Amino acid sequence: ADAAAMAAGAAVGVWTIGEDGRWRFSAGGRTYQNEWAYIYNPYSGAGQEPFDWFWFDASGCMEVGWFTDRDGSRYYLWPVSDGAMGRMVTGWQWIQGEDGTWRRYYFHTISDGTKGHMYRSGAAPDGGMVNENGEWVVDGAVQIKKGE
Repeated sequence: ADAAAMAAGAAVGVWTIGEDGRWRFSAGGRTYQNEWAYIYNPYSGAGQEPFDWFWFDASGCMEVGWFTDRDGSRYYLWPVSDGAMGRMVTGWQWIQGEDGTWRRYYFHTISDGTKGHMYRSGAAPDGGMVNENGEWVVDGAVQIKKGE
C-alpha cells in the first residue's frame, strides 16, 4: 500500500494516540501541526478511501467534528472511530446536531483548493438548496430527521 500511497501523493507515516486519547501523525521526520494533510490511512476499511484529508491543530492533534478554518470556511471531520475518524467529508452528509436532530449539509467534492468546504446560502451542484447555516432546505424549510 505504501507504493500506492506515494503514487497518490499521500503522506505515509506513523499514527500515534496520546494519553489524552487524541491522534497525531508524523512523517518524514516531522509532526503535522496547524495544517491540512493528505494522508494514507492504514485503518480504512471496506468501502472507505485509503487516502484522506485530515486537519491537525496547533498541538499536532487530529481534529474531529465541525472545524472552521482561518478563512471562515466550515468543514466536518468524521467523528466516529470506525477506521475513518478525522477524515474530511464531502458531498451530501446527514449530521446530528447537539439537539439530537439530523440536518443535511453539502461539502465541496472537487480538489480545487476548497475541497470539503460547506456550501451556504445557495445551490449545491445538484441543485439542492442550502440556507445561511448550510442546512438543506426545500421551499425555505430546513429538512430534518429525528434521532437514529
